[in-house]
Amino acid sequence: MRNSQLIVGYLIIYDLIAVSGAFFIALLLRFDFRFSVIPELYLEPWIKIAPFYAFFCVVVFWALRLYKSLWRFASFTELERISVATVITCAIHIIVITIFLQRMPISYYMMGTFLQFVFTVAIRFAYRFILLLRAEKKGDELNHVMLIGMHSIIGTT
Repeated sequence: MRNSQLIVGYLIIYDLIAVSGAFFIALLLRFDFRFSVIPELYLEPWIKIAPFYAFFCVVVFWALRLYKSLWRFASFTELERISVATVITCAIHIIVITIFLQRMPISYYMMGTFLQFVFTVAIRFAYRFILLLRAEKKGDELNHVMLIGMHSIIGTT
């Protein structure tokens, strides 16, 4: 039980960084990865909204049970939840930053949303992938299997 709480704590910290970082990277992409070229006009609104947005994302992720799933069994259901969470959080991000702060470049919204989705999916499915790799390494050991069934004799004379 304690280990799962620790994993959830790390996942929350990762999400806080990832969702804010996604939109910062979107700004960097828009301005050719040159931080000094990003106009203050766009950098300042991101700085103002990032902490609130990150907290909002964690609340939405919590409400959609993204911290309660067993990620070693990550499946289409979790992918659906992440998709819904991304749509909700990014829609609110776009509305809030546009109405209250500053209209950002369209690429900021599109790339930020895409990167947030990728970062959120990547960490969760990476956990499953690592467990599968570990299982493969242990696969060198023999697994004993017993097959029980019926043998049908059809067409014999």
